[in-house]
Amino acid sequence: MKEDADGNIWAGADNGLNHYDRSSKKWTRYANIPGDAYSIHGNDVRSLAFDKKGILRIGTNGGGLNRYNKAENNFTHFTKENGLPNDAIYTILCDNNGMLWLGTNHGLCRFNPDDYSCKNFTLKDGLQNYEFNTEAALKLKDGRLLFGGVDGYNVIDPAKINNVKSLPPTVVISSIKIFDREVPQGDGSLKLKYTENSLTFEFAALSFYRNQDNRYAYKMEGIDPDWIYSNDRRFVTYSNIKPGDYIFKVKASNSDDVWNEEGAQMIITITPRGGKHGGSALGFAVCYDDRVMANRTQLRLPAQE
Repeated sequence: MKEDADGNIWAGADNGLNHYDRSSKKWTRYANIPGDAYSIHGNDVRSLAFDKKGILRIGTNGGGLNRYNKAENNFTHFTKENGLPNDAIYTILCDNNGMLWLGTNHGLCRFNPDDYSCKNFTLKDGLQNYEFNTEAALKLKDGRLLFGGVDGYNVIDPAKINNVKSLPPTVVISSIKIFDREVPQGDGSLKLKYTENSLTFEFAALSFYRNQDNRYAYKMEGIDPDWIYSNDRRFVTYSNIKPGDYIFKVKASNSDDVWNEEGAQMIITITPRGGKHGGSALGFAVCYDDRVMANRTQLRLPAQE
């Protein structure tokens, strides 16, 4: 339960958010309306806090973080899709710099209310547990933040945590192999014979802080219709590639989930028998990794005379 600057009361419950207007002496309940993106995003309200600008922030169990827009009398929500570690927001504290600290069901999050960026903290950062307890949080007089969880508590000093948003990592293709034989990468393009049609790419993000949390995505234009997100796996093999022109692309993120969308790429040309492009070919490429094998069929139309 919280009191706003006008003396009105806000109270969370398991069936929505309740507001008591002292001037009218009336209660209003805000609940999720299916299909309405501007209704509160979840009815199980676990935490309430006002930020430095006096804006009400609402933590829900399953609906993420909500912001109450007073002028419009509606809500904006933020979830895992926006970078939160979890959609169960059990506690909210505002530090002296205006950052919101969220105790969730899957770690601690520092949320920037200005640009909506997130910095997430896990067991590797010393958390007592991934799970924090509902409303078990306190801002101390010296600005430190205390969060209680299922295995104890953490004391956070926001002033000692780097507030600079990390930069996207440099992404490199570290190795290319033809039938397990490593070949020079040259100037960013390879021209291969039709018999050299099994390629393995290895890649890396040059971000060394908590590099086990770096994440990768790749695609071979001409074979893969969309990006393939491989989590922390840093290699892929394509076999039985048909003659043609391809571009292998890879991108990556660092431990702060900041992606280098430009990434790195390699242009691949596989010449047909006889060394000329054109003609017709019907075949398939098989993409292998340690968990999945996908058959893809590519049809090349006859060249125009």
